[in-house]
Amino acid sequence: MDNNINILDLHIKILRYLLLWPRLSLTKDINKCLLYGYFCLSVLFFTPVIWAVLYQFYVSIDDVNILLEALIAVCDIMGYMVAYVCFLKNKDLIEHIIDDISVFLQYCQANVIQDTDRLCARYTKYMLVYVSIGVTFNLSWPLMSRKYCIDEKGSLFYLRHDPCGMPTHNFYPFDASQSNVFWIVFFVEAIYVCHICFVFSIVTATILGLLMHITAQLKYCGMRIENIGKNTWAKSNEAIKEEFIICVKYHQEILMYAERIFAAFNAVVSAYVIITSFAAAIIGYQIVTADNIQDRLRYMMLLFAWGLLFFLICFHAQKVQDKSIAIANSVYNCEWNITSSDKVLKRYIIMVMMRAHHPLYFKMSYLGIISSSRFVTVMKTAYSFFTILLTVTDKN
Repeated sequence: MDNNINILDLHIKILRYLLLWPRLSLTKDINKCLLYGYFCLSVLFFTPVIWAVLYQFYVSIDDVNILLEALIAVCDIMGYMVAYVCFLKNKDLIEHIIDDISVFLQYCQANVIQDTDRLCARYTKYMLVYVSIGVTFNLSWPLMSRKYCIDEKGSLFYLRHDPCGMPTHNFYPFDASQSNVFWIVFFVEAIYVCHICFVFSIVTATILGLLMHITAQLKYCGMRIENIGKNTWAKSNEAIKEEFIICVKYHQEILMYAERIFAAFNAVVSAYVIITSFAAAIIGYQIVTADNIQDRLRYMMLLFAWGLLFFLICFHAQKVQDKSIAIANSVYNCEWNITSSDKVLKRYIIMVMMRAHHPLYFKMSYLGIISSSRFVTVMKTAYSFFTILLTVTDKN
């Protein structure tokens, strides 16, 4: 059996292209300069969007649609920044987590890990295709409707400092409507829009992939415990005892591995919870108030992406909880009664069952637990924000 196995190869390859993962061909110092350098450059690129929000507050919200669309971009930027900082800060820990999947090879067959990884890669490809379509549409539609935007805007000041045709509203301290300048700022904004969307998506896919691996290991561990004493080669008391000790160690390895994953991505998931309600409410408002089907479609695609990514995080965190509790049922269903007189084995059985009755929670700092109920709570909060927005902006 091989001592090493690679997982999330597709994710790592994409993360390298996005400058979130060190390249093997470069030195540590050069990699550090690239990763941190592009992050600083990204912060500079985001300033026009931030200025658009600040300017609206400065003029007492001259145009609520400009403010809200810019706030959607700010929500995306905040999530992106948290994900980026998380990877920069925990890059060594995340690398070790991915490499340490090989620890489970002493307890499970390689195909358990490989099959899970193939499933994760397939879902990630679907996600990337959707993101590519969404980004392409969101970049191309404002360009195609540029003339309509110019006719509707009216204000020469906004046309110069917040030119039509951009993916989102900005505020440039210079005349950005001139042809040469416009295409430069559009190209820059298109780059970081793509970077934001793909970084956010691939970071989420990485978290989902690791959660799927935890679930697969818990499932296999439970199956192995249930089969104790049922195999022909494990009929003697000593063999059963030895097999159960191995399963106890296997269970402990899974728990420690999961806790490391939770610690590494705690900040990203916390940002999801904080931002999603607000972002979903604003996007929903933009869908309702948009005056053409194209804008409604691109906002609907964005809302679906936000909701789907958050739902998948909650769904797989819930699966980890359920599978961790199911270990207790597996212990109960195994042939432990064969050696009921063995005090050492009894202690192991009780220890595993007691630990399994405490679910493996994906806990966030000060924000509780990620689960299916958390998704429902966040969506309820988003709906509350949505109704408030409709109320305070009602022109009647």
